[in-house]
Amino acid sequence: GVGNESAWTGPGIFNTEFENPLCSPPGIAIPDNGCGSNELSQTILVSGAPGVQLGLDVIVDEVRMNITHTWDSDLDVFLRSPNGTEVELTSANGGNGDNYGSGASCAGTYTTFRMDAFTSVVGGAAPFQGVYIPEGDFLDWDGDNPNGLWTIVICDGAGADVGSLHYFEVVLIPAPSCYPPSGVNVTNVSATAG
Repeated sequence: GVGNESAWTGPGIFNTEFENPLCSPPGIAIPDNGCGSNELSQTILVSGAPGVQLGLDVIVDEVRMNITHTWDSDLDVFLRSPNGTEVELTSANGGNGDNYGSGASCAGTYTTFRMDAFTSVVGGAAPFQGVYIPEGDFLDWDGDNPNGLWTIVICDGAGADVGSLHYFEVVLIPAPSCYPPSGVNVTNVSATAG
């Protein structure tokens, strides 16, 4: 009807705003060999986050995605916050393996990125089912507003192999009131009674 139609012509992908999470069982095609000129840029709206400032009262706990692709190392994947801060999730990983997650649906398994995971995505293997440390750092979003438009940017850097984005989600939780220490190594501990 009137007001619901637009006259859009390429180049590029038409970007529609979705709610968090984005779920597209048929998938949203990732332009083949499109780095620098024709990446997939897909936006979701996050509202009602459990805080108003990342790193202060809310944190990104994890990012989940499901991408089918026939040569994973062709892909570079970034996530941009509502303030425009971009964090690298994965770039050129997985060799000639297929997919991030499995199943071309919303009910499939995801690749999950968390800062407290045990395995870096760089050391992982396709189809990257499980939990991985991203290449970038979620702390880069500290100070940003969690509510607003989050954008996943997927670049396919080589021709011939193709794929689609089926699912992505930004999971926000209240910030812990006290962070555990990190990078602490305790060695040669002995106890003496005295």
